[in-house]
Amino acid sequence: MAELLVQSHEGAISLLKALPPSWHTGSARGIRCRGGHQVELAWRAGTLARVDVTAGRPGRMVVEIPGDTSPLNVVDENGTQVPLAEVEGAIPGRLRLAWNGVPGRRYTART
Repeated sequence: MAELLVQSHEGAISLLKALPPSWHTGSARGIRCRGGHQVELAWRAGTLARVDVTAGRPGRMVVEIPGDTSPLNVVDENGTQVPLAEVEGAIPGRLRLAWNGVPGRRYTART
């Protein structure tokens, strides 16, 4: 069931890649991903509303979201704006965003 909400392969954490249409609103937390990352997310009306990613390792973090998601604002646990870069590799209709992560630091993205 967790793979309907979060998948972590091909170098990215993919969010809501297989969300069933009948799951209009919901949330999940404590989802572990490759690299030791941990994800908590919420969606409304079938679209991503918020995601928290706690980095498990240092370096570039790549998050893939549905292409129709409103622009994301990412801040770290101190409220500091995190610079995002769009990166290649997303399938059509999706978008990949990346930033540099620090292990143990929580990053929050909201639409």
